[in-house]
Amino acid sequence: LQQKLLAVVNASPKLSSPASTPRGTCGDDPTRRKKAEDAIITSIWYPSIRDREVSISDAYANTFNWLFQDPKAAGKPWDSFVDFLQGDTSIYWVTGKPGAGKSTLMKYVQSEQRTKEYLSAWAGERKILEASYYFFYNGKSDMQKSELGMLISLLHTLLTQKRDLIPIAFGERFRHLCLHPQENL
Repeated sequence: LQQKLLAVVNASPKLSSPASTPRGTCGDDPTRRKKAEDAIITSIWYPSIRDREVSISDAYANTFNWLFQDPKAAGKPWDSFVDFLQGDTSIYWVTGKPGAGKSTLMKYVQSEQRTKEYLSAWAGERKILEASYYFFYNGKSDMQKSELGMLISLLHTLLTQKRDLIPIAFGERFRHLCLHPQENL
């Protein structure tokens, strides 16, 4: 499932339109299709899915402005975050001690308008999908501190944004719900 989903997300523009997405057995019935999609989205949601993110404090004003400045000009040893957003590097590694503010930094990056602007320039006409997950090893729920919780949370977020991937990611389940819309998962 994971490899198949990644392949589809990175696929050619052919799948960017819902019209070109396999419809399973929903045919051209948008109501039936929406019910099947909603049932799947609901089935991969769990109660603590956003608890950690909501619990992270917002950054104080201007605390993380340095992230969008040229580190070399300031004599800093790290790579440019702006170059990362505008380039094709797949990972920008952030490390630090527990409680140092890594989660606060990432929440800031996720909500910062400059992040969206740089990514939009990089993406051009392509749609940007946003997904995040914050591990919480002191969390009350096993899902908050597990790889399974992370994968389900990311899948839920991505499929909510790009619903035409649901029949591909959940083929048999989706077809079954199209044929039997009255059934719950």
